[in-house]
Amino acid sequence: MKSNLRKNVFGYLVVALCMLSPTHGICAGGGGVVTDAGAMEGKHFDPKGKYPSSFTVDLQNGLRKTLPFDDQRDFEEAKKGFIAAPSYKQIKADAGHVAWDMGSYDYLLQGKTFDSIHPSLQRQAILNMAYGLYEVVPGKIY
Repeated sequence: MKSNLRKNVFGYLVVALCMLSPTHGICAGGGGVVTDAGAMEGKHFDPKGKYPSSFTVDLQNGLRKTLPFDDQRDFEEAKKGFIAAPSYKQIKADAGHVAWDMGSYDYLLQGKTFDSIHPSLQRQAILNMAYGLYEVVPGKIY
């Protein structure tokens, strides 16, 4: 009973994260999970895609220098109330297919910057990787 409750809580949490995610369109249609095998090597997710222009790379580098990324309070807040992460990274739909796969975003945790991602969006995506069961209101809301 307790493990089923945890699974349901994790499932609802993932749905909530999905809706807040800048890429929520991937999961909103109930379709397949997009797994980017080349992301770990910095490859483009689409073989027909183009890499960022030199203008975009210069803009992203300028933003990295001017935005307050040394401020780690968001990451500290993301740890507050954390109880446990699930033992699995995939959530299956009732039909049996993978509905959500946190592992497909592990490339974000490499400490690399990606010129194709706005620095603030990359930071937000990394913060979204803090997932699991959290105590929000002590003893009342998890």
